Amino acid sequence: MKERQSSSVATAILRTTQASARSRTPLEHRTSSPLKRLPIRHLLRNIILSAFLTKHFLFKPGFAALKYIANSRSRFLNPDSNILLRAAINPIYNQFCAGVNEKEIRYTIAKIRDLGFSGVALINNREIQIARDAKPIGAQRTRVAEIEEWRNGTLRSLDMIDSRHFLGMKFTGAGQEVTEALIAGRAPPPAFASAMQVICQKAKEKGCRLWVDAEQQAVQPTIQQWVIPLMRQYNDGSNLVIYTTIQAYLKECRQNLKSILDLSQREGWNLGIKLVRGAYIACETRNKIHESKAETDACYDGIVRDLLSGNLEDEFAKKDSPPRRLELFLAGHNSESVRKALALAQELSDKCQLKISPEFGQLQGMADDIGGEIIDFADSVRNDEGASTSSLPSLDSDGRVGDGRRRQIFVPKVYKALHWGSVHESMQYLVRRAVENSAAVDRMEESAVASKKELWNRVKLRFLGV
Repeated sequence: MKERQSSSVATAILRTTQASARSRTPLEHRTSSPLKRLPIRHLLRNIILSAFLTKHFLFKPGFAALKYIANSRSRFLNPDSNILLRAAINPIYNQFCAGVNEKEIRYTIAKIRDLGFSGVALINNREIQIARDAKPIGAQRTRVAEIEEWRNGTLRSLDMIDSRHFLGMKFTGAGQEVTEALIAGRAPPPAFASAMQVICQKAKEKGCRLWVDAEQQAVQPTIQQWVIPLMRQYNDGSNLVIYTTIQAYLKECRQNLKSILDLSQREGWNLGIKLVRGAYIACETRNKIHESKAETDACYDGIVRDLLSGNLEDEFAKKDSPPRRLELFLAGHNSESVRKALALAQELSDKCQLKISPEFGQLQGMADDIGGEIIDFADSVRNDEGASTSSLPSLDSDGRVGDGRRRQIFVPKVYKALHWGSVHESMQYLVRRAVENSAAVDRMEESAVASKKELWNRVKLRFLGV
């Protein structure tokens, strides 16, 4: 009798899951605008900046000036001390950065949460960029103060975010001594190692997650060497504090991923992965990068497919290895890749075969339509499941009912990555955003069209009532 009841419950759950999945509209066919949450000033700024970044006669001189200012050591060309220069750069800064001080940053975070995002990733813009000749460029200060300033700024970032939100870190932001050690492949300076322990311990106590940003290949191998001992220490047991970043535009991307998966599996610690395409193409060694954007896209999408389905993990699974948790954060602005990942996650969850529930993120000022689509998708899942599962029994701790079928409901979470710092500290970051957006002309033009359409719909509704 009990077996018959359990079987009928499992069948009811499976039918309900399939019905809910069929009722969800694919992202590309949704009729409501994903930009409906954005304020008008944001839509206008999207339209204006899209024109600047996609028109060659505007972008070429504007970018040259932006890059020159970013690399200059002149006080006259420092936007923090030159009011007129800061006023000229502010429209770009306001599009891509959260603010200079805590008041501005908290205001931005609150507005992002009001839009429906699950949370934020907060990153201090201090960094030193590496030229092609492996020499540091960008903001530099006295060595004595650099690491302490970076430590204090990172701890301030931690104070401004909630549990389960992300803190992003750039190791080169800790200054000249740290950057030189990264380039040379040396051990971290003692002051930096001590600062990392303080930051990681505070994040663990607060329940926040840290991701260590990937940087240029002149320093990235050493960054990975420094991160692995921290993951061993803070990703043990039930803890997963630190994420490493994998760059899909590198030819060695998949091998890098397999190496870190293998190591975490053999040693038995949890692994957090942030997958990105890569943002340093303008100053990287070209032969280390895929020959085309299509190859980078294929690498990114292939890794997502293999991680969600468990194909990569199966290569390293060992019966005598301790259990290990794997979390995946998909950072990207490519709508096709995001939609593929969402569709695959939904398909696998409907079949009870989803190995990892991915989280998504986009940078502030970019891909607002994609973030809105993910929020709409998550809302539709909650509405469907809230209505259809209210009469079903609760699942046990293993997620199983009746004949052992596992119930999986995929509700995506999406975050906004917010960069903060003074205008001068943010210049290298703004240069990279300009390069990335100008290279993705189709995406920028599509975003501008969507912003114009949403703006026109609001005008019609306000003045014409339609």
